Amino acid sequence: TTLFRSARSTSNAEYMGDPVAKMLTKFRALDVYRKIPQDISTATLSGGVVSIISFIFMAVFFLSEFSAFLRVETVKNTLIDVNRGGDKMKININVTMTNLPCGVLSLDQQDAMGTHVMDVKAALIKRRLTQDGKYINQELLRIESEGESEEPSHSDAHVDEIKQQIANKEQCQLYGFIMVNKVPGNFHISCHAKGPILHRLYSSINDIDVSHHIHHLSFGDDINSKLVKISGQTAEAFAPLDDRIHTKEAGGSSPSYEYYIKVVPTTFELLDKSNFYGYQFSTNDNKQASSNMVPAIFFRYDLSPVTVKYTQRKVGFLHFLVQICAIIGGVFTVAGIVTGIIQKSAAVVKKMS
Repeated sequence: TTLFRSARSTSNAEYMGDPVAKMLTKFRALDVYRKIPQDISTATLSGGVVSIISFIFMAVFFLSEFSAFLRVETVKNTLIDVNRGGDKMKININVTMTNLPCGVLSLDQQDAMGTHVMDVKAALIKRRLTQDGKYINQELLRIESEGESEEPSHSDAHVDEIKQQIANKEQCQLYGFIMVNKVPGNFHISCHAKGPILHRLYSSINDIDVSHHIHHLSFGDDINSKLVKISGQTAEAFAPLDDRIHTKEAGGSSPSYEYYIKVVPTTFELLDKSNFYGYQFSTNDNKQASSNMVPAIFFRYDLSPVTVKYTQRKVGFLHFLVQICAIIGGVFTVAGIVTGIIQKSAAVVKKMS
C-alpha cells in the first residue's frame, strides 16, 4: 500500500510538472459549451416539434439569403456631371432622305463654343438608293488631313450628275457617327453646302423635299440590351427617335423639321468595374415652312448638368457567411426560449392539476 501511494504521488507530480498538460487543463476550464451526458437529459414531444419547426425556418432563411447572395443588385444615383467619358460626345446617325439625293445632301454642325462646320467629314457614309430603296453605291466621307481641303465641285458635269439623281428620284441613306463638343449645339441635314449651285438644281426652294426616315439616332456608346435591362428602362429611353418617319404632304410646301433633344449623361459601372458611357434623352419636334429658308432637318441638343449612374453590386461572401451564422444562432436561441416556456408551462399546469 505504501509503495502504491508513493508511485501515484510520483505520477501526479510528473503530470503537474508537464507544461503541455497544464495548458490543456486550462483550456478545458474555458469550455463554455460543456456537454451534458445523455443519461441525465430527457427528450420531450414539445422539444421534438420545436426542433422540426426550427429546422424548417433555418432552411427557408438559408434559401432566402442564398438567393440574395446570388442576386446582382443595381443602384441608381444622380450625380453632378464631372465630364465623365471625355470632352467629346459621340452621335450615332442612321437617316434616309426619301426625296433628296446624295449629290446634294450635306450634314452641318455647330455649337455654343462657336464651332460651325458645313458638310461635316467624319465617320459617315452616304449610300445612294433607288426610288424603291435598292442599293446603287456608297461614298465614305473622309476627314481631310491637316492642310488639305476639298473644294466643292461646281462644274457642269457635276451639276448634270446631281440633276440626273434628282430626276431619278434617288434616296440617300446617311449613317455613321460624328464627334461633337459636350456643349449645347445642333446638327442639321440639308443641302446648305450646295448653296452656290442650288439655283441650277431646283427652280424653287419649295422643290427641296426633306422627307425622311430616322432608322436610328443615339448618343454615346451603343447601349445593348444588357445595359438597358440594368437601367430598368426601355430601349426607347436611349433612342426615342428610332423609326420616326416624316413625309411632305402632297401639294403642300416643303417644311423644315426641328427636333429638340434633352440629353442626360448615363454611366454604367458593372461588377467587373468596367464602365460604359451612354446618354438617355427625351425629345419633341415640330415643323415649319418658310419661303425664305432652305428646308432642313435640325437636331438641337442640350445636355443636362447631372449624370445618372447605374452601379451593379453583389453581396460579399463574408457578409453571406455572417448572415448564415446569425440565422443558425438566432433560430437556436429562440427555439431554446420557446422550449423552456413550453416545459415550464406544462410543469405549472401539471402541478396545479
